[in-house]
Amino acid sequence: MTVKPTAGIPVRNVSRAEMMAELQQEISEYEQRYEMPSERMAALIEWGQMSETAEVLKWCFAYRVLQSMIL
Repeated sequence: MTVKPTAGIPVRNVSRAEMMAELQQEISEYEQRYEMPSERMAALIEWGQMSETAEVLKWCFAYRVLQSMIL
Protein backbone atom coordinates (compact mmCIF):
# COMPACT_ATOMS: atom_id res chain seq x y z
CA MET A 1 0.00 0.00 0.00
CA THR A 2 1.28 3.45 -0.89
CA VAL A 3 -0.05 6.85 0.03
CA LYS A 4 0.49 9.71 -2.40
CA PRO A 5 -1.07 13.13 -1.96
CA THR A 6 -3.02 14.28 -5.01
CA ALA A 7 -3.99 17.95 -5.01
CA GLY A 8 -3.55 17.91 -1.25
CA ILE A 9 -5.78 14.85 -0.80
CA PRO A 10 -4.05 11.66 0.37
CA VAL A 11 -4.67 8.77 -2.03
CA ARG A 12 -4.21 5.21 -0.83
CA ASN A 13 -3.60 2.46 -3.36
CA VAL A 14 -4.83 -0.93 -2.17
CA SER A 15 -5.28 -4.24 -3.88
CA ARG A 16 -8.69 -5.72 -4.57
CA ALA A 17 -8.09 -8.32 -1.85
CA GLU A 18 -7.16 -5.61 0.69
CA MET A 19 -10.26 -3.59 -0.21
CA MET A 20 -12.50 -6.64 0.17
CA ALA A 21 -10.93 -7.50 3.53
CA GLU A 22 -11.43 -3.94 4.80
CA LEU A 23 -15.05 -3.90 3.65
CA GLN A 24 -15.71 -7.28 5.29
CA GLN A 25 -14.21 -6.04 8.56
CA GLU A 26 -16.36 -2.89 8.46
CA ILE A 27 -19.49 -4.93 7.66
CA SER A 28 -18.76 -7.39 10.47
CA GLU A 29 -18.53 -4.52 12.95
CA TYR A 30 -21.94 -3.19 11.85
CA GLU A 31 -23.47 -6.68 12.02
CA GLN A 32 -22.22 -7.10 15.58
CA ARG A 33 -23.36 -3.61 16.63
CA TYR A 34 -26.86 -4.04 15.18
CA GLU A 35 -27.04 -7.78 15.93
CA MET A 36 -28.27 -8.70 12.46
CA PRO A 37 -26.79 -9.88 9.17
CA SER A 38 -26.34 -7.43 6.33
CA GLU A 39 -28.85 -9.30 4.18
CA ARG A 40 -31.59 -8.54 6.73
CA MET A 41 -30.52 -4.90 7.03
CA ALA A 42 -30.72 -4.47 3.25
CA ALA A 43 -34.17 -6.08 3.14
CA LEU A 44 -35.46 -3.92 5.99
CA ILE A 45 -34.28 -0.78 4.21
CA GLU A 46 -35.88 -1.92 0.97
CA TRP A 47 -39.18 -2.58 2.77
CA GLY A 48 -39.02 0.79 4.55
CA GLN A 49 -38.79 -0.88 7.96
CA MET A 50 -35.37 0.45 8.99
CA SER A 51 -34.37 4.07 9.43
CA GLU A 52 -31.82 5.26 6.90
CA THR A 53 -29.43 6.93 9.32
CA ALA A 54 -25.99 8.01 8.11
CA GLU A 55 -24.43 5.00 9.85
CA VAL A 56 -26.91 2.52 8.38
CA LEU A 57 -26.37 3.98 4.91
CA LYS A 58 -22.58 3.60 5.32
CA TRP A 59 -23.18 -0.05 6.26
CA CYS A 60 -25.50 -0.55 3.30
CA PHE A 61 -22.99 1.07 0.93
CA ALA A 62 -20.12 -1.10 2.21
CA TYR A 63 -22.30 -4.20 1.86
CA ARG A 64 -23.39 -3.32 -1.70
CA VAL A 65 -19.83 -2.52 -2.77
CA LEU A 66 -18.56 -5.83 -1.40
CA GLN A 67 -21.38 -7.70 -3.10
CA SER A 68 -20.56 -6.04 -6.42
CA MET A 69 -16.91 -7.04 -6.04
CA ILE A 70 -17.85 -10.67 -5.37
CA LEU A 71 -20.16 -11.01 -8.37
